[in-house]
Amino acid sequence: MRLAVLLPVAMLGACGSQPAADAQSAEDFAARVGTSGSVTEGATAAPAEAQVANAAGDARQLQRLGDVGKVDLGISDGNCTFSAGGEQLLVAAAPDEPTLPGKAAVQVAGRMQVLDAQPGGLDEVRGGTTFRGEGFSAKLTRAGGSDARLTITDQQGDNRTIAGKWACT
Repeated sequence: MRLAVLLPVAMLGACGSQPAADAQSAEDFAARVGTSGSVTEGATAAPAEAQVANAAGDARQLQRLGDVGKVDLGISDGNCTFSAGGEQLLVAAAPDEPTLPGKAAVQVAGRMQVLDAQPGGLDEVRGGTTFRGEGFSAKLTRAGGSDARLTITDQQGDNRTIAGKWACT
């Protein structure tokens, strides 16, 4: 049965490898991801110039996911999250239907943004895909196991790659 996803569920392991009993409730996920903060590659704090750029809306400077409780990722049969340095930066969901696209959410400059993927359904999202949003794209590339890279490219073609973990249910 397909259900509209209003509150994505966080996972603890690699795509499809965790039993449902390990999944957290949507409320736990929303509480865990918090509402502010900026993350750079690794676990280092963002330099002052990156924080200023983020305030101006530099899409390459993703922030830790905020309250995802009101984010509508559409019909979903599964969810994935990208985390780096202990911070969740992207959440994605998709229906298990290859003709339909998935969606993702990120936070940039204090604003939650919904991104669209190409058709391919849940398999496309789990395997790594490109999500497109307002003035930027976020390409998720699987690097083996739960290791992944998220490359954010802005309108000018400038990009930033973040190494992290990709986990799906």
